[in-house]
Amino acid sequence: MNLIIKSKKIFIPLFFKFTIAIVAIVLTFGTINSYLIYSKVYDFIKLESEKRGVLAAKALIESLSEELLTENYIDVQKSIRNFKKNDSSIEYIFIYIPREDIIIHTFTDGFPKNLIGINSVNSSTDSKFKIFESLEDGKKILDVGTPIENGVFGELHIGINENFAMENVDETINVLWIMVTIFLAVGILGAFLFSIFITKPIIKIQESADAIDLSPDKFYTVPEIKIREKIFGKFKPLFRTEDEIDILCSKFNFMLYRLMNAYATIKAAQDKLLESEKLATIGTMASGIAHEVNNPISGIKYAVKRLLKNPNNIEQNKEYLEMMLEATEKIESVVKNLLNFSRKENFEMCEFDIKEIIKKVEILLAHKLDKGDIELFLNINEKDKIIYGSPSHLQQVLLNLILNAIDAIRTGNNEIKKIVISVTSDENNSRITVEDTGCGIAEKNIKNIFDPFFTTKDVDEGTGLGLSVAWQIINSHNGSLVVESVEGVGSKFIIDLPKKGNQDA
Repeated sequence: MNLIIKSKKIFIPLFFKFTIAIVAIVLTFGTINSYLIYSKVYDFIKLESEKRGVLAAKALIESLSEELLTENYIDVQKSIRNFKKNDSSIEYIFIYIPREDIIIHTFTDGFPKNLIGINSVNSSTDSKFKIFESLEDGKKILDVGTPIENGVFGELHIGINENFAMENVDETINVLWIMVTIFLAVGILGAFLFSIFITKPIIKIQESADAIDLSPDKFYTVPEIKIREKIFGKFKPLFRTEDEIDILCSKFNFMLYRLMNAYATIKAAQDKLLESEKLATIGTMASGIAHEVNNPISGIKYAVKRLLKNPNNIEQNKEYLEMMLEATEKIESVVKNLLNFSRKENFEMCEFDIKEIIKKVEILLAHKLDKGDIELFLNINEKDKIIYGSPSHLQQVLLNLILNAIDAIRTGNNEIKKIVISVTSDENNSRITVEDTGCGIAEKNIKNIFDPFFTTKDVDEGTGLGLSVAWQIINSHNGSLVVESVEGVGSKFIIDLPKKGNQDA
């Protein structure tokens, strides 16, 4: 057993898809670049700070060599303070002379003892670097420690504020994210315009597809889909370029044209089939109609002879004239119904009384019903008698179904010979059932009875088109025609027709 799971479909407009893609790409680009800037650029700036610190230390040591040699520590202090004043990124400068335990520094509030030994250097090393966090204000400090004359005169320490480097990195990242925001705004606007450019022709195709109405009473005229005739619907472009969307529209227009041609051909064939079935039905009814006409004519002929034989008998003449009038009215009714049935009618939907249609069918089939000793019963309430559809076409459906019922009863062996036509309705649909007590339909044939030219009758008794045409007519009403049958017991044909306003349900 195969388990089929239907996935739930979620509609996402192209604009949102483009926007999501652009936002994802730009944010990914911005995040990667932010990381690269933070890591690579920061490392580069840190390296440059170390180089600058070493150069500053060496320059300062060279300028202080004479003062240190003469132990003129006052001038040394003045020099390092002036040096610090000229560079705002320098947090402190101090010289530590271990052999004399002397510290010369730029601090105004006393020298922080924790700086001693935080970045110790010796005579065998070049400059050393160490980043630490200031206990006072939390600043990150890069301490550049450099030995003076291989450590003979102690060591020089320059503290560089790393926040300057971080500020440069942060400023670069901020500029980057401003650019990312601008790209996002431009990208979303571009996605919006591009989605309009793409979806507008697609929406036109969709609207054109939705507007196709192949129902018989609303034959569709194919409009040509035109796209991108004007920019924003207002300005005509100087020149036009075509792409896949234009090709799609062109192919869709051609498909619609072929579809309508095919539909017109099929409709013409169906109309011919309908007329052929009408002629075949009229042929089937010919003997009955002749009987319905000949009987009144015989009566008229007899009355005329009596009038000629005794023209002065006023009472007798009056009686015969009334009989002749009744006979001519009956002939007129039969001929009128026959002409109405044979006339080619357009598929015009309206509300009508189904009982009137059944009466017309009963008149056309009166002789066949009488000849077969078949009773026709109607089970129709007043509230259910109004049907929505094409009266002439539904008359043909009922005529075909009742003719089939008459043939089935004639073939069967049921003692009770009757046809029951019932009409019921609910809020949305009307149901017509034609039930007979005939021979029924073999189970193997039920699936084929609505196929064109399928028949179980003798060659000269049926075309095999009656039920097929009936099914096509009901299908054109957006209705359904089904059969329930038990062989040897009878058949029931069930017609469901949507009420007015429910044709698309």
